[in-house]
Amino acid sequence: MDGLPIDLLLTELVGRRPLDDERWRGLSASDWKVLERLADDHRCRPALHRLRGEEQLIPRNIRAGWAESFRASTLAALAKRAELVRIARDLGGAKIAMAALKGAWLAWDVFPEPGLRPLRDLDILVPQDRAVEARARLFALGYEQWDETALPLEERVARFKHLPALVSREGHVVEIHTRLWDDDGRMPLHPTALLERRVESAALPGLFVLSPSTA
Repeated sequence: MDGLPIDLLLTELVGRRPLDDERWRGLSASDWKVLERLADDHRCRPALHRLRGEEQLIPRNIRAGWAESFRASTLAALAKRAELVRIARDLGGAKIAMAALKGAWLAWDVFPEPGLRPLRDLDILVPQDRAVEARARLFALGYEQWDETALPLEERVARFKHLPALVSREGHVVEIHTRLWDDDGRMPLHPTALLERRVESAALPGLFVLSPSTA
């Protein structure tokens, strides 16, 4: 193709730039295949359905794929929401403070629809001194270790921001974080007492998230 690289064309799609341009009409089937791969890599396909699902310059089969991606993402979000609430209730029952991080917060409290923010895993933040206990409780809920580690758990907690990932029987992957980034000298000092300033999720009562003003 001539003109902008495919990755910049994807940026134009997501950025709602008008498509009444000859370069869009000139895209070949292979160009669209590359664009689709990039959109999948960046988890943009559900959003493209919402933003561009009616654009006639976009091939029908591409738009149909975006629609199916949005549907699948929405169904997955419903399952992950139920799992997140289940974990929150269990840890809450043990008096272990917890906050949903990253996509587990964004999908419901920031995006207009959870299916627009595909989730690969669920990230949760717990107190550092109770991380091993929280992990044990997830094992009791049926989780197994997914990521391998040669380090003892206590050393892993001391050195890294999260414990090895766990996976449920249903395929939900959870990372238990004790801080937002590794204290390795490359980042600012980590903020303290974040969990003391958590707030209840506006979308999911009973689930707590970090207040945007505290991060």
